[in-house]
Amino acid sequence: MMRALAALSLTAALVAGLRLPGNKPAIQKIEGSNVPTRSNLQFRKAGLSGREWCNVNTELSNQRQGREELLKKLPEQAWKFTKDVAFASDGHKRSIKKAYFINLDSQRGRLASIQDQYKLHGGGIPLERFRAYQAEEIGAIVAKNKTEFTDKIGGYPVNQYNKQTQWSAVAVYYSHARLLKKIYEEDPEGEDIYMIMEDDCIITEDWKNHLYGMMDKKKLPQEWDLLRMAYWGQVRDGDCSTDQVYEMRVANDDSSYNGNLIYAVRPKSIPAILASLRDHPIGHIDGLLVSRHNGKGKGMHAYATAQVHAWMGGGEGTTNNAR
Repeated sequence: MMRALAALSLTAALVAGLRLPGNKPAIQKIEGSNVPTRSNLQFRKAGLSGREWCNVNTELSNQRQGREELLKKLPEQAWKFTKDVAFASDGHKRSIKKAYFINLDSQRGRLASIQDQYKLHGGGIPLERFRAYQAEEIGAIVAKNKTEFTDKIGGYPVNQYNKQTQWSAVAVYYSHARLLKKIYEEDPEGEDIYMIMEDDCIITEDWKNHLYGMMDKKKLPQEWDLLRMAYWGQVRDGDCSTDQVYEMRVANDDSSYNGNLIYAVRPKSIPAILASLRDHPIGHIDGLLVSRHNGKGKGMHAYATAQVHAWMGGGEGTTNNAR
């Protein structure tokens, strides 16, 4: 199967990688940071393992460990640290409950592709299609629901890009946000994992074993609210929290961790995820779904796998609407 990130079209790059003009930057500066970036494409070509190319930032790791001790004492966070929630991968407790993929009505080829892949590599996990919103319809939807996900009105539409591209970004935002809302409404006390995929993702044979292995070896911090497993943006070395994950911290660039090809959430974390959108205008959703917390329990904790595209991938690019 084709995994060529270079095949991303200009339109897809605009839709998924740039913030909307007129918005506050989705990524804000980390004071005193000067961390290099390396593209995941370079990583994949080099064939390096996570331990070799994700060097743990000791200060960041220590901060996280101290924060987790605090979170364990908070009622709204303590559930993450119980034994059967954190690292049980025996298939009986707190496993992957369901997978969704976001798909436009017009993308029948992608619909068939992801269904075929999932038959081979889905591992028996239920799969459901979520209809993506189209650029042509999203303006009217936003007009009727201006404060559904944000209290910061404005920032859309924009004039720097053509109307198709500007409203495509808003359509992607609503597709992801409303799917998250749906998952929470249907399973508000859920502690199992839900997978969210875009329809141009690539699912490999051992993806579930890799995810469970990461959790069993405690390479995924227990505080996690969102884990991005396939994306096409760059990474920042200084964000390496364990040798297998980066914390997607806000910083002074808009190209890191771009793309929501495949990510995992748990329903109990979704209120924190949606709350993190409230303080920011509608924009590119991948730039907004990053770690935003005060270090004392309030906010969301978002991570990205270090082995980008090693066990999941995609991102072929599109000239259509909501990917």
